[in-house]
Amino acid sequence: MSELKEFIIGVDVSKKTLEIAILEKATQKVVGTKSFSNAPKGFSEMILYVASKTKRCISTVVLESTGVYHENFVDYCHEVGWAVSVVLPTKIKNFTKVENIKTKNDKVDAKIIARYGCMFPLKLWSPMTGNYHELRTLSRHILALKKERSRAMTRLSAYKSTKRTPKSIIESEQEHILCLGDMIEHEEAELKKLAYADHDFKRKIQKLATIKGISELVAIQIVCEVNGFEMFANTRQVTSFAGFDVVERQSGDYAGRTHISKKGNRYIRRLLYMPAMTAATHGTGKFVDLYQRIAERNTGTSKLKGLVAVERKLLIIIYTIWKKNENYDPDYVHASAKITSGIAET
Repeated sequence: MSELKEFIIGVDVSKKTLEIAILEKATQKVVGTKSFSNAPKGFSEMILYVASKTKRCISTVVLESTGVYHENFVDYCHEVGWAVSVVLPTKIKNFTKVENIKTKNDKVDAKIIARYGCMFPLKLWSPMTGNYHELRTLSRHILALKKERSRAMTRLSAYKSTKRTPKSIIESEQEHILCLGDMIEHEEAELKKLAYADHDFKRKIQKLATIKGISELVAIQIVCEVNGFEMFANTRQVTSFAGFDVVERQSGDYAGRTHISKKGNRYIRRLLYMPAMTAATHGTGKFVDLYQRIAERNTGTSKLKGLVAVERKLLIIIYTIWKKNENYDPDYVHASAKITSGIAET
């Protein structure tokens, strides 16, 4: 009896369509290409088409993350039992450059994605647990509203700086800012209401809120961005997911500056900025010490680097407390730090 063949289904997702390319993984031979609508009817039609081409052999769907347009499709694939891998667009972009592919259209993109799936190990996607998806959607909506309010306040300041601005424009901007404030307040209340329907979740959030600079709202927003830390096994994975992993530039005698990659979840970095500012510049403790130590070591961008270091530290502490379900101890010192400083008992 012959072995079952394995196929990779590359999918280029747009708002209205799904362009697919089916490749036999071992040979990278194109078995079929076709376009379907990005809707339930198109999903079911694609299932039948793939089954006719692969003879129901092992198949893995590979696609780029595309904001929200891929979400219904990956949910459908998971429901019917298909393995799905969602790849960062930058990885596909870099792979395209390496392959020196210059043609750009949906069919070619689907084939490129499928070839990537044939050549590299794939991390399988799994849906967010509980109501994390709904919480994350609310959280990002709040962030978008706050960003728009900030822009409106900047415009209002510019309008007020000249006497030539009509009074109606200033009044309109003021009303817009007030309206956005009411919307933010309402959505924040809805977020807390949804999150605190689970009493265990509420207790764990309240533990996180004892960390300097972290409010209950920020704690909820960070936890929902990482799906309750379900997909992480250590702090390195968490910091990399948030884009806090350090990138080094060095070749021969050249040694460039190190910096964070920023190739990760930008919402987490944005959520941690103000808490880091509060923790680093108010009072005393490990966060202030860390901030000042980085500031003394660097020049020029010292303040920003210090804040980034505090953001990273906050995220690691949030992860640790959430995973262990412990109370926050501001005076806790890691065993390795005790040994280094000579505090450990001998």
